[in-house]
Amino acid sequence: MKAEVKQEPFSLTKGDSNLTSQDGLNASTEYGTIWEFHCPVGIGLIILAGHTFACYLHGDDNAQMPDTTLLKIVALDASKQDEKTILGPVMYKTLKEFVDRDKIARFNIPEPVKVYENQYIQVKTAGADAAGTGGVDQTGGTSDSYFEMAISRVRQPL
Repeated sequence: MKAEVKQEPFSLTKGDSNLTSQDGLNASTEYGTIWEFHCPVGIGLIILAGHTFACYLHGDDNAQMPDTTLLKIVALDASKQDEKTILGPVMYKTLKEFVDRDKIARFNIPEPVKVYENQYIQVKTAGADAAGTGGVDQTGGTSDSYFEMAISRVRQPL
C-alpha cells in the first residue's frame, strides 16, 4: 500500500538552512536577488492563491527602504533557465504587514505553483535606499532585512 503525499503548512524565512542571502544590492532599477531558496531533495513546495508574504527591507543607508522599492518573487527550474513570476512586481509598502490578516499581502495566482526538489524560489528587489547610496542590504547596521512566506510543503511519508 502506497502512502499518500502529505501537504502541511510551511513558513519559509531567511533562517531556513536551504536559503542563501545576497548582501548590499546596488541602487538600481534592475532586479537583484536578495534571497534564494534551493528546494531540498525529498521536499516540494506549493504556493496557493491566498498564501501570504511579508517582509522588512533595510537599506545600505542603515534605514528602512523607501515604500516605492519594487519586489518580485520568482520560481525557477533546477537549471535556472525557466523563470515564472509568482508575486509582483509590487511596491514594498504593500508587503510590510506581518500580523493583520486583512492587510497582509497574498499571492494572487490563477493556479497553484509547484516548486519541486532542486528547484528555486528567489526574492528580488529593485530600487535605491533613501540616501541613494545603495539598495537593499541583507545585514548590517541596526537592523536586518527579513521575510516570511506562509505556504505549503509536500513530502512523501514513510
